[in-house]
Amino acid sequence: MIFQIGIFIPYLCFVLFIGGYQSILGHIGLEQIENFFYAYKQAARLNLDTGKFILLQACESRGISNARGDYRSETGEYLANGIYQFHRGTWDNYTEKYNWRGEYTNPQHQAELAAFMIHENPDNWRHWFSCGKIIGYGK
Repeated sequence: MIFQIGIFIPYLCFVLFIGGYQSILGHIGLEQIENFFYAYKQAARLNLDTGKFILLQACESRGISNARGDYRSETGEYLANGIYQFHRGTWDNYTEKYNWRGEYTNPQHQAELAAFMIHENPDNWRHWFSCGKIIGYGK
């Protein structure tokens, strides 16, 4: 796996640089590289645009496994979690819809479900609407 990641790193750097996410390159750790690599493998397995799928993760979480977003000051909680920033309701709905078992906080499971959602219906990118528009989904 180390060899595969070593070959993947130049591709990742190229995708992030061209996609406008060069600022994270100096702050990227092994866990993030592994998250991006796993997302790449899932996208490739399902014949998705691997670059866009990596950029979606970069935009949503910068590849950080325990990223949180969509903070609600009224309740003091974050609604979105993980590398693809799933809301719990979206996660539950799609795991039930596809009869898919996975752990909500597991970055690999998030990459698998996100890739499968986009594979099954290309319009599902809209669950990540802001980042999806930024990186070119929907064109």
